[in-house]
Amino acid sequence: MSVRSTIDQGSERLKSYFEAKNDFANALQKSIGGSSGTNSYRLVALNGPAYPVGSLISVNNSLDLESRDCVIPEDELPPPETWGGMPRWQSNKELDVGLGLPSIWQSAISGGESSLDAGISMEKESIFQIEDISQVVLSKGEVRRALANRECQETFAYIPDDSVVFVRGLVYGRETLRSAKSFGIGADVTIIKEDSADFSFSYSSDGAFELQEDQILPKFAIVSLLSISDSDTADVRTGTDDRTGTDDRFFDFVAPSDDDLRMLEAKEPN
Repeated sequence: MSVRSTIDQGSERLKSYFEAKNDFANALQKSIGGSSGTNSYRLVALNGPAYPVGSLISVNNSLDLESRDCVIPEDELPPPETWGGMPRWQSNKELDVGLGLPSIWQSAISGGESSLDAGISMEKESIFQIEDISQVVLSKGEVRRALANRECQETFAYIPDDSVVFVRGLVYGRETLRSAKSFGIGADVTIIKEDSADFSFSYSSDGAFELQEDQILPKFAIVSLLSISDSDTADVRTGTDDRTGTDDRFFDFVAPSDDDLRMLEAKEPN
């Protein structure tokens, strides 16, 4: 199934920045079979910290990092893998630049607007896209090795069952936000690039703009709800592809529910 064919966003309502990112995550999830069934993981938009692969995070609060003891050293991670046929995704719903942009982006847009002539304002409607999409994700064998190390094993002695999500991988990309209106012919264009920022910002004298990240950065986490049971009491089920074990424990990887994802995204459950 084509990922592009699953992204049908239909509504005319302006969307916020985070809504657009969640649309992308949901569309990708649908393209690989939905959020349940044989899938044991979900994609969650990174609206906060980008914890490294192998992190254990509280399912109730994405800011509550339970442990780094299972983290895979960066030099031992698999190389990034490009998503074939998906070098770029673009929202076909326009964004409202006043709704939930990262503060540093909002500051750049406000600064550009303050320099425009009287009576001219920065365009409110914008187009959002993510390009140069790739992923770093652990294989099942790499997950088993991560969970088997001694420090990681000791962590599970005090973590309640079904209370943490395991970061199995990260999806990377580079974001661009540009006004729905293109730069006008003959309009003066100002380009701002500060050394301390990881993006460039261009705007024209008629209120059009483009903001583009200079680096490929983590955008989504690939997460599984981790269920832990002792090997001597575990109910070893058949047909479960995503169960793994060590000498004294079994681990099930379960797709987080929609409510779990809302909690990870710092939203209230329905």
